[in-house]
Amino acid sequence: ASFVNEDKLLAMDVITRDEAVDKLDDKVIDELMREMSKSSDNIYSGARISYVSKYLERIGDHATNLAEMVIYMVEGRIIRHIALDKIKSIKETGADFKKL
Repeated sequence: ASFVNEDKLLAMDVITRDEAVDKLDDKVIDELMREMSKSSDNIYSGARISYVSKYLERIGDHATNLAEMVIYMVEGRIIRHIALDKIKSIKETGADFKKL
């Protein structure tokens, strides 16, 4: 929706949520490792679930890349190398990326 509507605020929301998706993937993998180490019966399904988790994390990364493109389309600013805390601050204050 942010891409089609050139919605900068929604794009920033996507970018700021990517970190949570990454952390969730880490938690899932940690839990799977614990379960797989308990019994060899858990290895096959654990491996499959780990693929799903990793693919969902990659979808989050792709969504972030698209959101960065939206901000470039709207603001004319490449934000790929701007720290996440600055993006969060811009989102909260409504500041302009061009001032960075």
